[in-house]
Amino acid sequence: ALVWIPFTLAGATVLIHSKKIEASGLGLIAFGQVSAWILLNQFGLYGNQRVRKALAEELEILKPRFRGFRVFVGFASPRYSSLVDAHEDVGFLLLTPETLEFIGDRRTIIIQHKSVIGLRFRPSIHTAVGLGRWICIEGRQDGKPFELRIEPRERDTLLANFRLGKALKARIENWLKHEEPRGL
Repeated sequence: ALVWIPFTLAGATVLIHSKKIEASGLGLIAFGQVSAWILLNQFGLYGNQRVRKALAEELEILKPRFRGFRVFVGFASPRYSSLVDAHEDVGFLLLTPETLEFIGDRRTIIIQHKSVIGLRFRPSIHTAVGLGRWICIEGRQDGKPFELRIEPRERDTLLANFRLGKALKARIENWLKHEEPRGL
């Protein structure tokens, strides 16, 4: 926002005051858009690896013998919204033969395998700029419908994680078919 807003406003101001299409106004707007995209991609996950390392250490204490599939993800419930962060929490998604578990910084969610009904991609705030999407895990547990929205956070950039999303969705689909979960 610190790059996008000033250049976009400056470009819009030039266009409004000139009352015609000015190359300088369009250039300022384009510079703002491209710069913001690059900066969001490169720095949108600032501190991500530090948090991942700390949560991995906690996971070793909570589940010292866990050797199954795990992946670091961002998580949001369907009701969560924020202008600052697309994710309500970050943590590890674990697949066991019987459960899908999210163990995060603030939340722990355990879903029985038999409770998962579907899996699909859905847009996130990052979808608007081509840098992300949710993997939605849908189902019914204890008679109540649920939807877990996750997005990989294994890599250092949003674009690299976006690309990883397809493989993660395929791994969860394999888990749904009772195949042995493997690494990404």
